[in-house]
Amino acid sequence: MTTEALDEAHDQFLAHYASNICKTSTMYPGVQSVIEEFGKAGIKMGVCTNKTEVLAVDLLTQLGVASAFATICGSDTVTHKKPHPDHVLTALKRMGAEAVEQLAGWRQSGRCAVRSGSRPAGHRDALWIYSHTHRSTRSGSGP
Repeated sequence: MTTEALDEAHDQFLAHYASNICKTSTMYPGVQSVIEEFGKAGIKMGVCTNKTEVLAVDLLTQLGVASAFATICGSDTVTHKKPHPDHVLTALKRMGAEAVEQLAGWRQSGRCAVRSGSRPAGHRDALWIYSHTHRSTRSGSGP
């Protein structure tokens, strides 16, 4: 396949995907209630996705939750998309320096903090990771 043919096929795919983005898409069980609870608690939330930002915003808007997020970062938002840390760091920066400072505190203790449920004192934060593999890591705390 030539580069031009591949580009054309990709453009056709994106056009079809955009026009059908929410026909069969649903949120994982429990996500709607978490979004609502976090919103009521004043917890800032952001999204990092490998969809383009425009498609992600469109999907989340059609699902009725886009306004709940302080930022939505797509694969085209950053030079290095996930799993590179720039993707998450950009989302956190868009959400405010405090979030970036909290992440820096978390990096000191690494994965152990997520697994053990421990948090730096006084931090209100949560981490909820979903992927197409249906595996999740959830962690949260109060003040």
